[in-house]
Formats: sequence, structure tokens, C-alpha cells
Amino acid sequence: MRGSEDHVIDVGALLEKVETAAPIDAVEAVAAALGEMVDARAVTLLVAPSSRTCRPSTTEPG
Repeated sequence: MRGSEDHVIDVGALLEKVETAAPIDAVEAVAAALGEMVDARAVTLLVAPSSRTCRPSTTEPG
């Protein structure tokens, strides 16, 4: 593992990558750009669905 290094993550540039990429390629485009920004050999992203209507389901004994 390398020592601590200062890297700048340009969120605006990452958002631009998302906006200009085809939807199917957006995650890979962001991963590649992020990898370049932090000088990484590989980047893995976890993409989870997000919704304001999504709530944990609860069940009550009936």
C-alpha cells in the first residue's frame, strides 16, 4: 500500500462524464475518470437504486 497522497477529485468532471456517456457506459466512464484522478490501477463502484418512495418493508405478526 502506498503512503498518503493528496489527490483532487473533480466532482464536476465526474458529473460531466456521466452526462456525456451513454447510459449503459456511464458507470465505466466515471470509474475510469476517478481512477485517473486518484492514480488507481482499478476502481470498483457499487451502484444501488435510490428512490424517495423506497422504504424498508416491515411485517407485523397477524
